[in-house]
Amino acid sequence: MDAKEKRKLIDEHFKEYNDICNQIEEQRCKWTEINNKLYGIKPINYSGMPSGCGGGSEDKVIEFLERLDDIEKDIGVLRKERKQKKEEHLKEINCLENLVSRRIIREIYLNRHKVEDLMKLMNYNRSSVFRLKNIAIDEFANLILEWTNSDKKELENMVK
Repeated sequence: MDAKEKRKLIDEHFKEYNDICNQIEEQRCKWTEINNKLYGIKPINYSGMPSGCGGGSEDKVIEFLERLDDIEKDIGVLRKERKQKKEEHLKEINCLENLVSRRIIREIYLNRHKVEDLMKLMNYNRSSVFRLKNIAIDEFANLILEWTNSDKKELENMVK
């Protein structure tokens, strides 16, 4: 298995976690957009308005507040899912023997840092980070393959 296939395998392994993180970000953007609309509501200009006309501004405020509340609930559910998935992945990452590899996989795949961030965090130069990243990816991909093969063997034994 070449390096590209190993990266693809790991990306697939963290796909669900990344999807949850992306959904949280989408919900945050929606929340910000609605919150900006809420505070961007202009006061009603009563001059020249016929009497008895309410303008509907209160309805908009209530609607925006309800939508904000719904989004906050969705974000809460997604955060719980993310936490659970992150704990599962941390257990898997801790199976790596090399501490540096553990840290790199954690930072890249769970904390979603880039190589530039790792350079600062670990105080290494760019080429060292890339070299260590490749080593970590190899080690973790091999673990995933081990788990996959052992799962297949267990299924075969159960069928027999």
